[in-house]
Amino acid sequence: MYHPPEPVGEERLVSTNRDDFEFVELKNIGSSAIDLRNVRFTKGIDFDFGGSAIGTVEPGGYVLAVKNRAAFEARYGPLLPVAGEYTNDNLRNSGERLKLSFGAGSAIHDINPYSDALPWPPAADGNFSLVLRGVNEALPPDHNDPESWRISRYSAGSPGGGDGIDYDSWKEQYDIADDLGDEDGDGIVSLLEFFLGGDPEAGSQHLLPVADTHLVEGEAGAQDFLSLTFAREIAADQLSYVVEFSSDLVTWVEGSSLLRQDPSGNDDGLVVETWRSDSPATEEARLFARLRVWR
Repeated sequence: MYHPPEPVGEERLVSTNRDDFEFVELKNIGSSAIDLRNVRFTKGIDFDFGGSAIGTVEPGGYVLAVKNRAAFEARYGPLLPVAGEYTNDNLRNSGERLKLSFGAGSAIHDINPYSDALPWPPAADGNFSLVLRGVNEALPPDHNDPESWRISRYSAGSPGGGDGIDYDSWKEQYDIADDLGDEDGDGIVSLLEFFLGGDPEAGSQHLLPVADTHLVEGEAGAQDFLSLTFAREIAADQLSYVVEFSSDLVTWVEGSSLLRQDPSGNDDGLVVETWRSDSPATEEARLFARLRVWR
């Protein structure tokens, strides 16, 4: 987390500086323990795991480097796997290079740089943590690709624990057998209802995407562009989605741009996105939009 929420309540007795609540988290997704003695952060922050409080990370385990341990524990509690502090550094809110190295500087991961602007998740610059998507996949995501990252499901993040929401567990909770079923008869299939943050036991029509037009100034003057806005489960990493446009409802293309991506404001794990077509809408040519979700 490079830009934590402002301290509140008893947290302010420890520190009034929000930067003191920063943390960086590593997870071992392998099947054997990892020796950290020659692992260190060499860009962004200066932190050496060698000689720290945690020398190995067990399979599925986490390890944390924090800016200020007292501040971190005031917010998250004292029982998390904190290796140590990087007291003389802090992560830039506007983004910078962050490099995890082995030995003298051989890159394990080199994020060059992360950013607080699209296509990186802008909401990570304040209140939400920056989280790697699909971290448990057999093929690790590209850490240098903005599309591999999202904001945490809830504000302040979840250091030392998972941050996803599991679709199969959700189906089991509601006794859902078919991805394309519609248990509550609201016209929204189960897979889409999960993606939109709906309740499979109550009508969720109000969550369906909303089409609109956006006026955009360009070289050709002001033009209207068709847009689609919807809320979605930010931590539904098992699902993929795309916004597509068509002029004939037969041929659909991905020609769209993400205009905004904002937390819902309810700290409910939802993020609101608006996508617009890359081609302007005209009176002569109709344009249609759709949201496609798959697993």
